[in-house]
Amino acid sequence: MLATNYRNNTTSSSNSCDKYLLGDLSFDQILSDLSSDEASVIIAGFSVTNSLTGQKSFYTLSATQPPTSHLLNSGASGTYTGSHILYNSSLSQYKPVLKSIDDPNGSYSFTQDQDNVRFAGTNVFLKTST
Repeated sequence: MLATNYRNNTTSSSNSCDKYLLGDLSFDQILSDLSSDEASVIIAGFSVTNSLTGQKSFYTLSATQPPTSHLLNSGASGTYTGSHILYNSSLSQYKPVLKSIDDPNGSYSFTQDQDNVRFAGTNVFLKTST
């Protein structure tokens, strides 16, 4: 016959196991086993995938962060911080675009439409009215 054990429901402000495991570790030590992409998702940031056939350079920036240059290889992705992204929107000329990052933890992608380079969110949910 199947035996069932019951425990009393108790609440506490902390878990003693977590205290034991994490009590002596610093924040850096906790994240040291993660890749930089995995850690940046925990810390926060938006991800960018380069769906173009070549490398894509761009800048991320915000009111509290100076422009930071990035280079993303074709098919690669990375996680970045900032409230805006500056990139060239043309493959044949210089047409800079400064775009606001709507979701600071979202996923975005560089795509190509003939000579135009587009930067758009990849997890777009459509809202329907009820």
